[in-house]
Amino acid sequence: MKLKIKSTWKLYYILGLIGLSILIYVIHYFIFRDPEHIFIYMIEDLAFLPLYILVVTLGLHEIMTRREKKDLLRKFNMIVGTFYSEIGKKLIGFLNQFEPDTEKITQTIMEGVTWSAKEISNMGNQIHKLEYQMECQNSDLRELKYFLLSKRTFLLILLENPMLLELESFSELLWAVFHLIDEFDKIPEIDLEQLTKEEYDHLNEDFKETYVSLVIEWLDYMKRMKDENPYLFTLALKASPFKMNTEK
Repeated sequence: MKLKIKSTWKLYYILGLIGLSILIYVIHYFIFRDPEHIFIYMIEDLAFLPLYILVVTLGLHEIMTRREKKDLLRKFNMIVGTFYSEIGKKLIGFLNQFEPDTEKITQTIMEGVTWSAKEISNMGNQIHKLEYQMECQNSDLRELKYFLLSKRTFLLILLENPMLLELESFSELLWAVFHLIDEFDKIPEIDLEQLTKEEYDHLNEDFKETYVSLVIEWLDYMKRMKDENPYLFTLALKASPFKMNTEK
């Protein structure tokens, strides 16, 4: 019923505009009594109309697209920021314990002291190229398990957000973290210190993939934060999960 009323309103609106145009032409005719003049200007207006529609449509579309993209990025950054505050930074801290040479990762990130788009891109490429040697064999995995299992509901809420359908890299990161949760959920607590070499190798590989995704997404998050709000960027940098020299 509401849909029908809305469609009827549009129809009346269109007919009203057409009627108003006809009325103006009729008034013009009774004042100047020159149908040829009316016809000439009508043809000129019709000839210009496609160009007018083209310019207005493209112009408005570009403005609206930029505004929508800016709003989308702002909302997206809020989601990413919430993720890193709730899970991401602490998870990076856990995984840092399994990487014997975290200094190389910290050094790679410290090189981008001005955080320009080019530097962040270079840092991301270097992070991908680094060789990781995750070693969780001699670590207590119980705390990490409790932490991840306690965040299951939070991750489910994030995954229900429809915006993530357009954000493939961040969605893949969430699924990687969810995969870790499933892995730990299947391992009884009593068996965490009695895993086979194959099971440890599998966990180490999952840790590595998740870790790289966490770092890459964090770099992109910091870049957007710097562009949108330099003050919040400075605060986020001070709370970095890496030991960085923020005074530079």
